[in-house]
Amino acid sequence: MPRSKTVHIPRPVYPVQAVTSWDDLPVICTCADVARLFSCTPEKIQRMAAKSELPAFRLGPEWRFRREDISAYIENQVKKAV
Repeated sequence: MPRSKTVHIPRPVYPVQAVTSWDDLPVICTCADVARLFSCTPEKIQRMAAKSELPAFRLGPEWRFRREDISAYIENQVKKAV
């Protein structure tokens, strides 16, 4: 019996809205929210959370981030770079 070929369907591309102020982010953020802020993919944010590089907590199977923790993380990274 011949094997069928695997068809790869590209993921849809959604428009990404830029974060212009902290008020654009909810108090409890998802990976997608933080990814918009960092201009990267949600998958990268998930990996950073899993490695404890970003302060996060799990809500069921999903990672969540407090806006204050992300702000403190960014401030800490800026201090390290200076």
